[in-house]
Amino acid sequence: MKKPFKSKYSKVQNPVLVAMTNAAPITDERNEAWRREENDAMDAMALRRGNNIHWSRLVRMANVAEVMAKAGIGIEVVPVAAEAQVVLAQVHERCRATGRWEMDMDEIHVMRELSEYHNLQRTAIPYGQFMQCFNRVVNIQKTGRVSTPKEILEQVNDLNAV
Repeated sequence: MKKPFKSKYSKVQNPVLVAMTNAAPITDERNEAWRREENDAMDAMALRRGNNIHWSRLVRMANVAEVMAKAGIGIEVVPVAAEAQVVLAQVHERCRATGRWEMDMDEIHVMRELSEYHNLQRTAIPYGQFMQCFNRVVNIQKTGRVSTPKEILEQVNDLNAV
């Protein structure tokens, strides 16, 4: 008798359950956890105790907010996201020069404003649509098609000119 074949893909997902999960809104607990994570990163940067993990969390927030805005979810976030990208680039350059991850209060204010907008974006859409935007950011980062702050500001100026 042959040994039964066991595929690494043998775990079949219930398509109805997947559809229900993707159509459901983002839970308050999950949204609160993401917001707490972002606020902790901003607090660490404000207290000059930040590190590259805190910075990458803020970058992820800014990137996902920008992708969601370009997808039509809270289009008013685009200028704030562009400003946040510029701030994060300045923080990165400052860290290269000084070796410390830190933000001043004006920079923290920009990031908090983006955090508020992004929290509203997350509550306005279902989980599946949020994950599509999140996965789009991951794919952009993997392929290396990351926009520079200068390119983002040019896109914002083009949007404002229309």
